[in-house]
Amino acid sequence: MSWKVPRRANLSTQAILHILEEEGVDPSLILEGTGLKRQEILDAETRISDTTEILMTERAIALLPQKAGYGLRAGRSMRATTMGILGLTLLASPTIRAAFETMNQFSNLSFLLSKASLKEEGPVNRIVVDMHNLPVSIHRFVFERYYAGSLIFLREMMPGLDHSIFTLHIPFSDPAY
Repeated sequence: MSWKVPRRANLSTQAILHILEEEGVDPSLILEGTGLKRQEILDAETRISDTTEILMTERAIALLPQKAGYGLRAGRSMRATTMGILGLTLLASPTIRAAFETMNQFSNLSFLLSKASLKEEGPVNRIVVDMHNLPVSIHRFVFERYYAGSLIFLREMMPGLDHSIFTLHIPFSDPAY
C-alpha cells in the first residue's frame, strides 16, 4: 500500500492541531499545501495519507517551542476503542504478546507510522519501535506518542496492572527529560 493513499484516521493530526493551539501557534501553518482545511482534520471521517501526516508532524515540530513531551500529549488521546475493529481485536487478545503481534501485523490500520515489536529477553520484555522510515526530526515525537499510547492500551487491557514495573529506555539523548 502506498504511503500516499489517504487511509489513515486523523486522530494524530487532530492531537497535533490541539497542541499547536494550546501553545499559541497558528495550526493553519501546518496545513499549507496539503489540500486540507482545519475543519476536515477535526472531522473523524477524514482520511489522510502517511506522507501528509509526516509532513504535518514535521511542520508542527519545527514551529513549536523546543521542549520534550509533545508526543506524550498527543498519545494521551489514543485509545484502543478509537481504533475501530483493530482496537477491539487488540483488547480481545488473549495475551499482551498476542496484542502486540496483531498491532505489528496490522499497524498500517492504526495511528502508528512505524513498526513496533515485542522482544522477550529472559524476564525482560521490550517494546522496540522501528522508525527508520521516518525523518529524524519527528523521531522523538513519534516515540513519545507510541509510548503514551502503549501505556493507555495496557491500562485498557489490564486495568489493575502495576505500571511501576516499567522502565523507559529513550533511544536519544535529550537533557529535557
